[in-house]
Amino acid sequence: MAAPTSPDVQSLKAELQAAIMAAVERLGPDGLVKAAIVKPLLNRGVHQATLYRWFDTFITSGKPGQHAARKVKEAVAKRAARAPEPKAAVAKAVESLLPVVVQLEDVTGGGGKTTNVLERLARVTEDVELVVKHAKTEDGKVRNSRLLLSAAGELRKCLETSVKFYQAMREVENVDRLHATIVEEIRRESPEVAERILRRMRAVAAAWVG
Repeated sequence: MAAPTSPDVQSLKAELQAAIMAAVERLGPDGLVKAAIVKPLLNRGVHQATLYRWFDTFITSGKPGQHAARKVKEAVAKRAARAPEPKAAVAKAVESLLPVVVQLEDVTGGGGKTTNVLERLARVTEDVELVVKHAKTEDGKVRNSRLLLSAAGELRKCLETSVKFYQAMREVENVDRLHATIVEEIRRESPEVAERILRRMRAVAAAWVG
């Protein structure tokens, strides 16, 4: 590969700086991912290490941070002009970026869904208990040891599934509480801080998507 000429180098450096500015405007300085910004510029005649060095030099110049600060102030002004409660609007935007929490009705047949996991699990457990009862005589003695052992094993699986299910529901409740806390704290912050949080959350959401 031919070495790039000086104008080519300057053009590539300017392209990298523009990409950094665009990313910091959208995600904030804390949301920058060096590898993701540099990747589209690879195989352009400049070594990756050089691109990384340009990236670091431009970041330490302070220009991206200053640009992000200006954009935050502009966003605050624009949001305040169109929203009576700008912090609440930011909180709502952040809430839309948070991962969807699976609610109890999503697995219990609510909201028009046809599959009720809890009810089906309860029915399976009842059926297994009937098999256990059938494997015994009326006075509680073992009638069919093989059937009893098999049914007892299935009953154990049902009980373990129930425990896992309720543990998962508790975890979901904790995540839901965390989301509510994040949104509430954003409402309490200054508009500038709220905007910075929104940009950081956009960066995290982008990382989730990959």
